[in-house]
Amino acid sequence: MPDGRVEGNAHTGPRPAADVLFGAELLASLYDVLDPDRSDLEVCAKLIEEFGATSVLDIGCGTGCLVTLLPSRGISVIALEPALATSSLRAAGRLCSD
Repeated sequence: MPDGRVEGNAHTGPRPAADVLFGAELLASLYDVLDPDRSDLEVCAKLIEEFGATSVLDIGCGTGCLVTLLPSRGISVIALEPALATSSLRAAGRLCSD
């Protein structure tokens, strides 16, 4: 929708987009390409391990890079992402696959 809103459902109707730029699937698919250095993920994972966390709530998880890293370390993750296009691509396994 041109006014920065995204389609809702029969119950909610149109609602403001969490991130207008990443409401579009094409732009969401470029997110990781435009920011390839994810050395921050290892730092985050080490901090989580140092705190002894066994589960993490990742609010604004974006393309899910941290979400895909943590389970291999025995940490369960609940991921929340308000940008619908990014969530859809991540659910389809089209982001952060490596």
